Amino acid sequence: NLKDKLYMIAKYIYDLDFSSFNCYGFTGTNGKTTTTSLIHKVLRNKEIDVTLIGTNGVYFNDDHYELNNTTPSLLELYSIFYESKKRNIKNIIMEVSSHAIELKRIEGIKFDIIGFTNISHDHLDFHKTIENYAKAKYKLTNYLKKYGLIIYNIDDKCIKNFDFSNYRKLSFGIYDGDFKIENIRLSIDGSTFFIDNKQITSSLSCMFNVYNLSMAYLT
Repeated sequence: NLKDKLYMIAKYIYDLDFSSFNCYGFTGTNGKTTTTSLIHKVLRNKEIDVTLIGTNGVYFNDDHYELNNTTPSLLELYSIFYESKKRNIKNIIMEVSSHAIELKRIEGIKFDIIGFTNISHDHLDFHKTIENYAKAKYKLTNYLKKYGLIIYNIDDKCIKNFDFSNYRKLSFGIYDGDFKIENIRLSIDGSTFFIDNKQITSSLSCMFNVYNLSMAYLT
């Protein structure tokens, strides 16, 4: 089955060593674009080189190019890593869709950190059931480096039931988790809350963005 060997051929052609990259992959029904964009912005503000891959396209630092899918095809994805290598960019931030996991668009790639934002009813035309959809998301753990880290929203009922016992992990949430979200104040002008004994203030409003900001902060 040539399709199953495609990543090996692409890795050879592009001469890629994925262990030389710091890869961060985020999956979930919502929040992937916001979370990855926040992390990209923080790193760029600190003048750290980074490639961002997702719904809004690909950014090599601040240079922007359009993409057709949240997670591009395997060959396109490998070409992005190759371009990052040429530009000496070691940090790669990715949105990883459930389709990409099931269709093996990320074969060969290993992540230092993977983040789970939330899971709700979506893409059931492809996955048929919410159980299949959740299983597809969970398969992202197969792409974690040996000593990689999982960060997850423990307030999400579906993610809370995932078995992360064999992995290094950090959880966050309002009611439970390694890092509690506290003293939340929401308004039409934004949000303020505390996590890890630090105050986070943002012009992003609504509770779902508190979760996105928390994921970005912990990453």
